[in-house]
Amino acid sequence: MESMSNEVPTLKEITNNARIGKRLRELRMSKGLKMKWVGNQIGISESHVSLMERGLRSWPPGMESRYLKAIGEL
Repeated sequence: MESMSNEVPTLKEITNNARIGKRLRELRMSKGLKMKWVGNQIGISESHVSLMERGLRSWPPGMESRYLKAIGEL
């Protein structure tokens, strides 16, 4: 269950976000794609992509799929 925006995320949520973000970053980098380009493709800023890839922001519903489509993995 995702935490609400005004709640502190649990350790499990933080760990999951970091694990997901790390794997997506690895996929993006293996294709030579820049965060700014991916952000433009999915409608978020480069800094937001960075925060999500580092596990510092949670992945909103559907965002992982949009990210994967943008990098050609879906």
